Amino acid sequence: MKDDSPPMSERFVRGDHDITLQADAATLLFSTAAAGDFADPTERDTEWLEELSSVKRERWAQDQQVHGTEVRVVDDAARSAAWSAPVDAQLTTAPGVLCLVRVADCVPVLLAGSQGVGAVHAGWKGLHGGIIANAVTALRLRGAPPLTAAIGPCARGCCYEVGEDTLDLFSGVPQAARSGHRLDLADIAKAQLAALQVADVVDTGLCTICSEPDEFFSYRRDGGEAGRMIGAAWLN
Repeated sequence: MKDDSPPMSERFVRGDHDITLQADAATLLFSTAAAGDFADPTERDTEWLEELSSVKRERWAQDQQVHGTEVRVVDDAARSAAWSAPVDAQLTTAPGVLCLVRVADCVPVLLAGSQGVGAVHAGWKGLHGGIIANAVTALRLRGAPPLTAAIGPCARGCCYEVGEDTLDLFSGVPQAARSGHRLDLADIAKAQLAALQVADVVDTGLCTICSEPDEFFSYRRDGGEAGRMIGAAWLN
């Protein structure tokens, strides 16, 4: 089912394997299903991202995601991420570090400023708990305020049905509610970014659930066998 999701901003460059945006001194990237399953990436998948970003895998900041609100700041370009900590947002002010989150319906929110970037994994639990505010605040405290936020393919109001209790959690964002107990996660993210005074918010406008299976992975559509796409950000 399609609804009135915004069209993709012309600032994005869309390829077969990715959707990218150049913002300030950073590159922001959302992968498609064609780039591979990053829940368990193959050597080919890894090499693709290494070549595109010029950042080796040992310098990718990524961790175990738990739909929480914890953020991690990686300031050492040589520090390796081991997927060991329960963290749902990766941030850095260091060149040579790639911040990465894995998604299959949750909102990948990528943040960029002239001196720092971040990647946020935001499902409804994280959105309600304040994961976006935590990430934006952490970058600001390090003198690297995000000037641009990019919102990737995710579960949208056309398709994402939730219970009454979940809808009630976001009653303060009426534009996110749709008929039939449907919720637009991207609208919630955009409202929170606006409240945080991140003025430049760029949306892909794409829904993972009603996309073709070979376009984007979707846990809601495909179940536990669904692969994972990535949202990645790095300083140029």
